[in-house]
Amino acid sequence: MNPLDYWDQIAARRSTFFDGKAANQGGAPFAAPTGTVWGLPVIRTRALTSLTAIVADWRGAMIFDRMEATVRQSDSHSDYFVKNKLAILAEERLALAVFRPDFFVKTTIDIAPNG
Repeated sequence: MNPLDYWDQIAARRSTFFDGKAANQGGAPFAAPTGTVWGLPVIRTRALTSLTAIVADWRGAMIFDRMEATVRQSDSHSDYFVKNKLAILAEERLALAVFRPDFFVKTTIDIAPNG
């Protein structure tokens, strides 16, 4: 979900619960948001445009990890040693296999005014 849409949704939901009833909605009004919408975990990403979201059942896919994450550093590039700089390389090789594409749905978000 787009981060702006997520925070709009959280603000709209929290704005109606300042009388203490927010305890049933994931915490008190001034507590940190729970990171869920309708009980489902939310991943916020700028890769999705505003008013769009992807709803997924991850049992329809699997991540294959070819190599563990590696992090290397070096000061032997150009004049990095003289200038006290470091170059850092971090990489991981993964593959995503989707067995059930119908378990992933791109949807639009309808934001209706409160009332």
